Amino acid sequence: MVVIPVDELKELGVKIFKAQGASEERARFLVGTLVEANLTGHDSHGVYYYVRYSERINEGCIKVDEEPVIVKESPSSALIDGRWTFGQVTALKVVETAVEKAKEHMVAGVGAYKAAKHDIIATFYVNVGNKIVSVHNGLGRAFGTNPFSVSVPTGSDTPFLVDYATSVVAAGKITVADTAALDEGQVWPGHG
Repeated sequence: MVVIPVDELKELGVKIFKAQGASEERARFLVGTLVEANLTGHDSHGVYYYVRYSERINEGCIKVDEEPVIVKESPSSALIDGRWTFGQVTALKVVETAVEKAKEHMVAGVGAYKAAKHDIIATFYVNVGNKIVSVHNGLGRAFGTNPFSVSVPTGSDTPFLVDYATSVVAAGKITVADTAALDEGQVWPGHG
């Protein structure tokens, strides 16, 4: 196991994403979310994505300098176009918009943890375009992992959270397990 101090890991990530055109502020925000995932025990959603995001930037799938925009809204709802920027940047815009509207109108639909910190109950649904999940008893890939999450304030510092994918396991967790097996010299189907 390789152990890298948090500050060094963050600086590495910031250098990577700045070299690919992200602003200092955006790179630090993104890297902070990824490192936090590792620190909370979710290696599948952490710095593993330094490489994956870099590949997606190079392929043109992630636009590092785009800003999410509200394309349609009412007093209590909004539709936000992420414009192919990092999902974390779009999610922050969604949460900020939903919290603002819910505080003013008691309810908001903008289409979670940070919302619970503002005493707001929130549900989030994500449409993942990469088809890797099969339907029950299906033969082949039909849709993405399409995560769903709920956050509810509890009156304490720790909100009630539910966050899961529609697949049996998160794709990143399979990749982490696959990489660990390869590091131990095991060969999984499809690798040899």
